[in-house]
Amino acid sequence: MTEPTPGDYTTSYRFGGGGGRYYHTLGFSDCGTSVPVQQEFVDVGAELDRQTDVTSHLGLRAGYIHDTTDTLSDISDLESSLGSHVDRTREVYYINPFAAREWRTIGFGLGVLFATRPLNIHNPQDPTDDDVHIYPTAHLRIGDPSRVYISGQLFEGVPLYSGGGVFNAGAGVRPVHALELYGGFYASGPYREDGWVGRINYDLNRRWTLGTVVRFPSDYQNYDAKEYGVSASLTYRSFRPGSP
Repeated sequence: MTEPTPGDYTTSYRFGGGGGRYYHTLGFSDCGTSVPVQQEFVDVGAELDRQTDVTSHLGLRAGYIHDTTDTLSDISDLESSLGSHVDRTREVYYINPFAAREWRTIGFGLGVLFATRPLNIHNPQDPTDDDVHIYPTAHLRIGDPSRVYISGQLFEGVPLYSGGGVFNAGAGVRPVHALELYGGFYASGPYREDGWVGRINYDLNRRWTLGTVVRFPSDYQNYDAKEYGVSASLTYRSFRPGSP
């Protein structure tokens, strides 16, 4: 989030990419056949955020997720119960229009995310579900983003999985003007276990910002593998005179 700048309105363009690993369950919620599987993923995303007046923003996020089921996962019983082959690779495209209001000490935003296939946030996940799915997106910030603040976000990561997941909440601080540090709690999707998230944004200058998000590794039950995610992003801001 960018602090409102008196006099100038901003338009920001953010691009990010990342990857990671998580577990989820393939099966049906109304039957007893389900299989825990390990997923490797890569995702990319972009965000356009245009400031329309001193506090109002309109924007659009979009991205792509590529999932690969670990070849060691045994899904033969599930395939037998379905009577068909289950794809081990999965592609999801999504788009998310949103609106936000950002004051100095508080900000919030709402949007709607449309995905070509369901996101891996359900337990179990129906492997035959190819319908378009719709999800709400939101964020809430309390505090000055140029000093100290607390915030939470729902489906607003750029990219979606490695840049934020379903939900995370925590606190941020700027120890120096160019550096923002954020740490918090990372809850659910696509990861099966809750964990911790860290974010660093560094302003190269007034227009360019480098960022990274890390979902710190955590154990998934008794499996000998970690769930984790990491992403990097680049943001460019343009400025135009505000209304007199």
